[in-house]
Amino acid sequence: MVLNDAGKMIKTVWNEIPRFYNGIQTDEYVIMPNHFHGIVNIVCPLYEQNGQPQGVAPTGLSLPDIVHRFKTMTTKRYIDGVKQNILPPFNKRIWQRNYWEHIVR
Repeated sequence: MVLNDAGKMIKTVWNEIPRFYNGIQTDEYVIMPNHFHGIVNIVCPLYEQNGQPQGVAPTGLSLPDIVHRFKTMTTKRYIDGVKQNILPPFNKRIWQRNYWEHIVR
């Protein structure tokens, strides 16, 4: 799929997340015409080999926090693009109110 300007902006924000949030790694993702799929790894050095948590992740961020920040960052950049006449105006909201998650262990 060839990304439009909005898709390119979403890709940029997705790839920037690890630089802004210590202990967060982004993995594979796909940008679809009307939604987004992405894998987030919350890295905690306090995990043992068997995967049992031994403490709080160093980020202090939960998956809902990460999703919220991703949506906020992309929405702000989209609004900036609209103001610069780079992106088309949107009606009410860019992202749906909630999100679906699947935990991969």
